[in-house]
Amino acid sequence: PTRRSSDLNHNEDILITSDISFDHAKQLELDSWSKNQVYEIVPDVGQKCVSTRWVCSLKESPSGVKPKARLVARGFEDVSINEIQKDSPTCSTESMRTILAVISQKQWSVQTMDIKTAFLQGAELSRTVYVKPPPEAKTTNVWKLKKCVYGLADASLSWYKRVSEVMTKTGAKVSQVDPAVFYWLDHNKEVQGILASHVDDFIWGGTVSLKQTIIPKIREAFLVGREEEDRFNYVGIEIQQTDGVVMLKQQKYCENLQSISIDKTRQEQRDSALSD
Repeated sequence: PTRRSSDLNHNEDILITSDISFDHAKQLELDSWSKNQVYEIVPDVGQKCVSTRWVCSLKESPSGVKPKARLVARGFEDVSINEIQKDSPTCSTESMRTILAVISQKQWSVQTMDIKTAFLQGAELSRTVYVKPPPEAKTTNVWKLKKCVYGLADASLSWYKRVSEVMTKTGAKVSQVDPAVFYWLDHNKEVQGILASHVDDFIWGGTVSLKQTIIPKIREAFLVGREEEDRFNYVGIEIQQTDGVVMLKQQKYCENLQSISIDKTRQEQRDSALSD
């Protein structure tokens, strides 16, 4: 049985469940770590290790609600956390709207794809990090990471480096204005395709040639999940394309906004600190 706490409190939306097993979902996540060669097994000789934890949730799918489990490193335990670069480029709102304008002008179809377990497909880790496997791994050894994983401070940056590497190998140029935007030129220096990355969500458009030659290389490089075109949600924005015209809406987002009630007495306390 399930119920949403939003029935009791309009400011929260927590799903309370019982009789749901995440064992299979956890095993799938462990298999994904192994398949993506995220780590190598080494003996436990007292190395300083980052511990791990499970983040379990329920995800809606066409076939119903399914348990999902993600293994996350407690990145705050990383001894190098204050010495590593952490910031990672993501497509800005202005860049996304520019891309949609170009796609509309070129009469291309606007499309999106998301990457499964993106961080596990990131660039090779250039520093030494050991993690303590969860009990479900059933091992007395530790894992020496070969790739950044969820929870580490530089995981997003590692993923971006991998994306940039793949895109440039396919002949893409990196935008000088926004490094999360990539574009392809033909022999006449005409734009034949454009793509923006917002972490593991791509939005793109291009010629038939780009769809037949470049996009398959991207699908080959990454484990791609959902792919949609013409009508879909992208980072909270409803995008719809009809006869080449691209429309943006955030109606659902607006409907879910909760107003903040501030009583008259509190309004008069202008010099007081902000409350929660």
